[in-house]
Amino acid sequence: MREGLKRLKGWRTRLSNAAFAVVGLLALVEPQLWAAVVPVRYQGAVLIVSALANILLRQVTTGPAGTKV
Repeated sequence: MREGLKRLKGWRTRLSNAAFAVVGLLALVEPQLWAAVVPVRYQGAVLIVSALANILLRQVTTGPAGTKV
């Protein structure tokens, strides 16, 4: 797994943001499906975790997106 993460160096933040955008789009288009995947009482926590993941990825980023520095 560690090797796979090294291959994604330069793209991890973008990929995580893209994944969160897809989840957000799902919540807008099919709210019932989103609620079936993540119960309403946990949806706020999911948003907090996604923001913290982005902050963490930004902290460990060493160069511009798409480059392996």
